Amino acid sequence: MNAPTPLPIYSSQTILNFQTLATLPKHKLDHDWHGDPPLAPSYFVLALDPSNLWFAAECKQTPNFDRKFAQNDFAEGLWQRDVAELFLVEDQTSRYQEFNLSPSGAWWSGVFKSYRQADQTFDHKHSPTITSIITCANIMDNSWSSAMRIPLTSLAITITFGPQSKANVSMIIGGQLRQHLSWSKIASKQPDFHRCQEFSCLQSIAPTA
Repeated sequence: MNAPTPLPIYSSQTILNFQTLATLPKHKLDHDWHGDPPLAPSYFVLALDPSNLWFAAECKQTPNFDRKFAQNDFAEGLWQRDVAELFLVEDQTSRYQEFNLSPSGAWWSGVFKSYRQADQTFDHKHSPTITSIITCANIMDNSWSSAMRIPLTSLAITITFGPQSKANVSMIIGGQLRQHLSWSKIASKQPDFHRCQEFSCLQSIAPTA
């Protein structure tokens, strides 16, 4: 089996912001779980600066999302509608952290001790770090984009973001059609974004506008 395609992450020596994040070239998710093309063009950006991790997603399709949740709201169950997801695996262990980002800018995070085994000691909703994670969103008639700033101090896992660190970016789009997109090609018949052993290693690249 071929090694997974490295997951690109921009590495900046200076502090980024949402405006500069939007100028970085986007990476396309070009296949769904079964190898078919996406229902709509879908993109992401992953970036790292000295203080923050940045995650942005974009889809050229009218979004399906829960309108009772707005930008910066912490909300569970976002995966039941259109969503972008980021998975980060802790270096040297089986722990991993998941981030969900809605088209509205609502977000969620959870930590797992191992495959789908939630770490019950982690309570992001009541953690003081929740106020340090911020999002922004832009919803138009036929597209959506959202992004989040995750301070490194708010991560609940230990990860160096080096070439041996593993991560994955995925999206669920299409409303009721539920198309599952993933950067890493995961070998399971049914969509399962939690198979960390099949995630890609990170590949640091210089930011270019």
